[in-house]
Amino acid sequence: MHNTYVHSKRNQSMECCKMFASILVVFLHVSFPGTIDGFVKSFSCFAVPVFFAISGYFNYGADKETLTRRLKHLLQLYLTAILVNLVWGCLMTEYQGGSTIAYLRCFVPDLEEIANWLIFQLDPRMGHLWYLSSACLCYWILRVYVRFFGEKPVNYRPLYIISLCLFSVFLALGVILPLLGMDIPYLLYRNAYFMGLPMFTLGIFIHEYQEQILTNYQLTTRKQLLIILAGVLLSLLQGNKLGMGQMTLGAIAEVVMLMIFLVAHPIVTSHAGVWDALIAKFGAWSTYIYLFHVIILQLYLKFFEASFSAAMGQWEPYLRPFAVAALSFLFAVIFERGEWLIKQIFRCGSRR
Repeated sequence: MHNTYVHSKRNQSMECCKMFASILVVFLHVSFPGTIDGFVKSFSCFAVPVFFAISGYFNYGADKETLTRRLKHLLQLYLTAILVNLVWGCLMTEYQGGSTIAYLRCFVPDLEEIANWLIFQLDPRMGHLWYLSSACLCYWILRVYVRFFGEKPVNYRPLYIISLCLFSVFLALGVILPLLGMDIPYLLYRNAYFMGLPMFTLGIFIHEYQEQILTNYQLTTRKQLLIILAGVLLSLLQGNKLGMGQMTLGAIAEVVMLMIFLVAHPIVTSHAGVWDALIAKFGAWSTYIYLFHVIILQLYLKFFEASFSAAMGQWEPYLRPFAVAALSFLFAVIFERGEWLIKQIFRCGSRR
């Protein structure tokens, strides 16, 4: 029998997927030694696209006010990341005996950097935050699109067609042409227009047609897992034998079928308890892992690498990605708890 979608207030599977994907993003930026790194990067290239798709899934049916509120939340996260990075940079500058004033002057982007930031979502100081820049633009585009319909029901079909056309450009520039040895500048396709919005819209499409997809294609759990596995194997084969751009053909199949699998299996645990409470935090923790893992990498290289190298010897490079991921997770938990505590203090103050 095919799977029937179970409506749930919170899709626990997607929360777990975001946590797993955030760890894979760490592995994308903290290299493993030798040929292992090629396998890891080939496997992990679906992580960022699935973040876009999950975000889109939860914005199906969202009105202008909801999208405005969520966009403001993203911008607040972006501001938080900038401030944390700024403070970290100042502390490291002082620790190394440099000039904080000079660092602050260099931190302010010039006009060319601002142009690349606004047009191509290339963050001038924290390159990995291109996803957050692109996500903000995706929310803004969807808000403009939804506003066009006013009080009428939103018709997403034109958006699906536009996104499919945009994705064809990404497929050509970021997936197919690199296989032919053509070096295409990634700024042309790794952005909100050709990667972010199509994946974002994919999530909306799957939300709208989830039951129809599962029923008409008779996608049993076994079929879903087999297609995901085939996508993984194809990604590993392509990445290590033919090379890859920003994504593999197998990863495209992975993202689509993984989203369908998460929709069909939204519940990880149905009992209130420790696991349910932990899964409820995965969304925030995965976000903070993504935002701050590059700072944690710098922290590791500055203060921990020498000690680990002395203790582990030649095994340290193999340990490093896991160490950075673990430290990023720990920092995310502490940061989330600190954020919660500050909110509680303000709430108590406002009640008085």
